[in-house]
Amino acid sequence: MNIAIFGDSLVAGWSPDAPKLIKKNQTWPYLLKSSIPNSQVFVDGQPGRMLSNPLQPKADLNHFKDFIEKSTFQNCTLLILMIGANDLPIKSAPEIIHTINEYLKTFQGNKIFVLHPGIQYQKLPEMFSQFKNVQKVEAEFKQLKNEINAKIVELDSCIIGADGLHIGAEGQKEIAKRVKEVMQEMKII
Repeated sequence: MNIAIFGDSLVAGWSPDAPKLIKKNQTWPYLLKSSIPNSQVFVDGQPGRMLSNPLQPKADLNHFKDFIEKSTFQNCTLLILMIGANDLPIKSAPEIIHTINEYLKTFQGNKIFVLHPGIQYQKLPEMFSQFKNVQKVEAEFKQLKNEINAKIVELDSCIIGADGLHIGAEGQKEIAKRVKEVMQEMKII
């Protein structure tokens, strides 16, 4: 099975304890791969990635389309997205959902969307101050989640790390486990 995984720092493996990436083989995409025999994962995770950068609204979607269209990805039967948290400070929940669905409709195959487990606002350091006032948008996004045209993976907020936003090593394992469970529910593995 070939799996395309696209997203932001939560796909890339940004550490909640220090401003750096954790080892690639400890990130949930690679933990997922190691738990599914004969699978390949094609990962594009970028810290700070948005669904739609206000300075270049189509650039991110075009990058995603290029990711999907590359020949190595044409044999993928599953797309997993984990993106959207960086859009919370500048977009409404309906706008974020709409853009997620724009991404999803470019892929012909099974689709999973992994929801951010929830920002822990009391933990946010100053470097993430742009997220301090997004509670309302985040809550509305979670209420509208069923409008996303993909199978949803929900996560418990206890996996959030020390920075209130990113996920540590144990959380990476939990995401891989939950995604695999949803894949089994979908009967694709």
